[in-house]
Amino acid sequence: MAKKTGSAPSQKLDQYIIRFPDGMRDWLKAEAEKSGRSMNAEIVYRMELTRGVDLEIDEMKRSRRDAGPVDHIDQELVALRNDIGAIKALLLKRLADGDK
Repeated sequence: MAKKTGSAPSQKLDQYIIRFPDGMRDWLKAEAEKSGRSMNAEIVYRMELTRGVDLEIDEMKRSRRDAGPVDHIDQELVALRNDIGAIKALLLKRLADGDK
């Protein structure tokens, strides 16, 4: 439903009609007032924030793919947990036996 109307420069920008769930318009209006932005500017600001987060997540996913498989890391963590468990058991046994 994008449409372009009017003669003012801002009127020639893409427009999109959006339906808000109950209460969201009032919340958004209050947030816009708190930040000193118009409702339109608040919506665009929040969309840009979300877009930035999405881009960062995409970059993290790309980095993870480029790093290769991480199965070996999981295996190392399991081995370390087992080692820690064995050390803990040994320490508890020594404490129970009275060795310090």
